[in-house]
Amino acid sequence: MKKLLVIGGLGNIGYHFLKRIENDTTYHTICIARPSKKNKRLAKKFSNVKFVWADLFRDNIDSQIKKADVIVNLAAILPPISEAKKSHSQVINRDFVQHIVNISFPSTKIIQMSTTGVKFYNTKSKSIFFAKHYLSGKKEAEDILGKAQNPYTIIRIPFVFDCKYPTISKNIFNIPLQNKMEFIHTKDVVDSLYLALTQKKNIITLGGNPQCQITYHTYLTFCFGGIKKFKSSLFTKINYPTDWISTPSVHQKITFQDMVKETKIKHPFTFLYRKIFGYFIMTNLETKSPYKKSSNKATAN
Repeated sequence: MKKLLVIGGLGNIGYHFLKRIENDTTYHTICIARPSKKNKRLAKKFSNVKFVWADLFRDNIDSQIKKADVIVNLAAILPPISEAKKSHSQVINRDFVQHIVNISFPSTKIIQMSTTGVKFYNTKSKSIFFAKHYLSGKKEAEDILGKAQNPYTIIRIPFVFDCKYPTISKNIFNIPLQNKMEFIHTKDVVDSLYLALTQKKNIITLGGNPQCQITYHTYLTFCFGGIKKFKSSLFTKINYPTDWISTPSVHQKITFQDMVKETKIKHPFTFLYRKIFGYFIMTNLETKSPYKKSSNKATAN
């Protein structure tokens, strides 16, 4: 039985991956997670996973890394924290990956979660909302694995859709309305993670389902309960560095519309609230746009 170490295994993706792998007798699964009340509550739902409670900033988990045959690293500092605390985030997003490589056996397989944003990191203009510190850390982590002796698989994911209505704030104006975006359901990410345990590919870029390729305008229509008209003059003209992913060999099974339907079913009261009050919420936010001008009142349809 192989020893599988999942680091950061009680986040959105990690939790569902543990559910998938829990009863696979090929692996003895150990999960490293922060000792929060929420995590300890979630851990009680697993009977075949061993949990080791540790804070990666303070606690030493070297003994667990050295024992592992396969390491799935899901630990990350995400935006906006990564942008506010660059040095803090790089400890996890970059330096910790180097540490894993340094102390693991060369035969230990490392599976690293990354982002499709790395692909576009140097190809598009950086907007004020562009998580450049997060992407630079992920890019450097990929480079570290590329030079390592370990077998590895890097999984690049687009926006992960967890079937919840997002918080709405004035930051919505920091992406152009026609910017291309691609979403992926947590279940599709977990399927790819599971397959990566035995696959020999070095880099897997998830995407390629045309039914998940939308514009930011379409995404906002979902966020606001069906509104289709937004004033383009209130949004930045600087592209957010994302695009539609062309990977014909790796297709997402769950479409964006499926994700929307699931969200409405899971959160019926939020859906009803957004549908009734979406227009008024948007009207109020328009006064807070950093791109608001007295002229140019063009409307996108």
